[in-house]
Amino acid sequence: MPDTLDPRSSTLQQRLQERGGTVREALADVFSHAVAQTRGEALIDRHCQYVDQTFICTRPDAFIQCALPPAGTGRIIVVGAGKAVASLGLGLQKLLGGRIDDSCLIVKHQHALDALQLKQHEASHPLPDADGVAATSILLDTLTGLGEHDLVFVLLTGGASSLLVAPVDGISLEDKIQVNELLIHSGADIHDINTVRKQLSQVKGGGLLQALAPASAVALLISDVPGNDPAVIGSGPLHPDTNNASQAIAILEKYGLMDRLPHAVAEHLQNAPDVASSLSPAPHLILGDNQTMVDAACDQARTLGLEPQVLDSQLQGNTHDCARRFCQALKDAATRLTPDSAPLLLIAAGETTLKVGGKGKGGRNQEFALIAGQELTGISRCALLAAGSDGTDGPTDAAGGFADGSSIERAHTLGLRWQDCLDDNDSYTLLQQLGDLHVCGPTGTNVMDLVLGLALPPASIER
Repeated sequence: MPDTLDPRSSTLQQRLQERGGTVREALADVFSHAVAQTRGEALIDRHCQYVDQTFICTRPDAFIQCALPPAGTGRIIVVGAGKAVASLGLGLQKLLGGRIDDSCLIVKHQHALDALQLKQHEASHPLPDADGVAATSILLDTLTGLGEHDLVFVLLTGGASSLLVAPVDGISLEDKIQVNELLIHSGADIHDINTVRKQLSQVKGGGLLQALAPASAVALLISDVPGNDPAVIGSGPLHPDTNNASQAIAILEKYGLMDRLPHAVAEHLQNAPDVASSLSPAPHLILGDNQTMVDAACDQARTLGLEPQVLDSQLQGNTHDCARRFCQALKDAATRLTPDSAPLLLIAAGETTLKVGGKGKGGRNQEFALIAGQELTGISRCALLAAGSDGTDGPTDAAGGFADGSSIERAHTLGLRWQDCLDDNDSYTLLQQLGDLHVCGPTGTNVMDLVLGLALPPASIER
């Protein structure tokens, strides 16, 4: 992306000129700041206190207070799972220090933190693996023998559904992997996927509550789901399932998957008893979500001299449709700018749904960028970044991708077939060859995806 930023925007130019002052740098800068403000340790530092042997956690809309057991009378245990759980653990470690007696956190491969002294176990995401089974067994062992004076902090973030793995009797890990893969590629949303997952797990859908008794428990969460329903985040291990096997079957039939299930899974769902749990959900507080990220993106945009405009903070639906709507809004906004306007940053956050039929490599954010490249063709004053807040998009090392009005032209110059890559869901390969991948590594958070569109005023760029 060769476009340079308007030299009249002194704040923006001063902030970015050492790195080239490019449009891409502006988009990456806002993304980096937004996700940093939703890291677990930043959220705990902002919302939690440890005063007079009391743990206090508060947000404008929620509050938790609990007394920590005096030393020698009860233990403090920290367990959890998710792509951002290591940063939450780091924040709690800094707050409580030596008061933590034991721990077990299950993180995605390569998402562990060296600075974290709590015990970390790596496992696979988005598909579960044997490491996840072993790590979940260790987590359950950590909770063995709890007493009524013990206190357990349960840390949960998006990704816990794949990292907490304890299949119900009669179902193998391979069965669960196959079901997860079918659901992920079907275009099902996270609510439907988790409704099925809960029916196949001993720990999801409130299954972890039994292991915590009779100790007290407090759950601290970072939400990666629309609406912040704690029963959906990580498939709700601390929230008894209100759905049943019949509802899971209806979801599988809706996506045409029932006849493709492993025999053991189909048999289990058809014969599962409808038994309501007598346990109550554990007290919980959601420390951060995609609105936290959107607010931080707006703050950073203003710092850079950009005018932020939030288009949608609950972005949902088909990836291609969402990309086309976003680009149309970006183009419309660009036409309203005058030479005296500040550069405009259009912001959306959420999680689109990508139905995968090809065999290529990529993710929903990279494919969002490919559609954007089509929609912005020939428009010199608009550029876009779509990226996952956790730093990974699909089974790739990229968070997402950039697009602008020159994307398709540059692809043609290199002999790349844009539509072929779309048809095969091979967005990674195309963006990699264009140099338009956004690779930032694990970010320490997971609050869905962030889409940033920058519209420059007329006569504000140099080609």
